[in-house]
Amino acid sequence: MRSFFENTRILVFEPNEEERVFLRGMLQSWGFTDVFESASVVDAMTIIEQEQPDIIVGDDYAVGDSCDLLRMTRDMNGNVKKTPFIITTRKSDYSHVRKAIDLGVKGYLLKPYDPVALQQQFMRILHV
Repeated sequence: MRSFFENTRILVFEPNEEERVFLRGMLQSWGFTDVFESASVVDAMTIIEQEQPDIIVGDDYAVGDSCDLLRMTRDMNGNVKKTPFIITTRKSDYSHVRKAIDLGVKGYLLKPYDPVALQQQFMRILHV
């Protein structure tokens, strides 16, 4: 049986290798076959330019955070600036959430997040 997610390109932006590998495995178990990984903003931007992912899932951390990556994608030309972005983070302060919302984030999940909640975010974004 062919998965609805099979041709959807996902970028996982996560500096922690264990979390990145776990998230990639989870996405693949849901049927996503094109999952790209990045641990840095620079690598993420290269992947975004070359692969033009359909969704970006990004961690947020002190140096080079997801809001920086989100801001950079919103400044790009073409469809990239409209790419849905889900932030997974340990930051719950209002100013950070507000910044992400102002930049057009489509999902914001606090770590440790429930995998079902993440899957629901993907399904909402992909209109499944």
